[in-house]
Amino acid sequence: MVLGNGVYVDTLNLMPRIQNQIRSLAAFDNPNFTKNKRLGYSNYYNFSAVYLGKDIDGYIQIPRGLRKILYRNVKKQAFQLMFQIKEKQDNLSEYLLKVICECNRN
Repeated sequence: MVLGNGVYVDTLNLMPRIQNQIRSLAAFDNPNFTKNKRLGYSNYYNFSAVYLGKDIDGYIQIPRGLRKILYRNVKKQAFQLMFQIKEKQDNLSEYLLKVICECNRN
């Protein structure tokens, strides 16, 4: 992650799903689209969402104001990943103990 005129996230080792989640942080609903739709006007030149990010040379650039939200999401995902790994290790160690006990019985 690089901080410059925006927050640049390297996409080299990120799965597309995670890249899209980062991109969605920089997108919001276009109020002009909603207003025109409600009034029945044409939305030919208005998109339903506004995206403030850019894809530049293998990086996703998002506005600097989203840095804290991005850090918070990364911490949350890292905690969940650590919990899943620990849970798998505990299950594996329980399984190995059962196998060892069964082998000792025979």
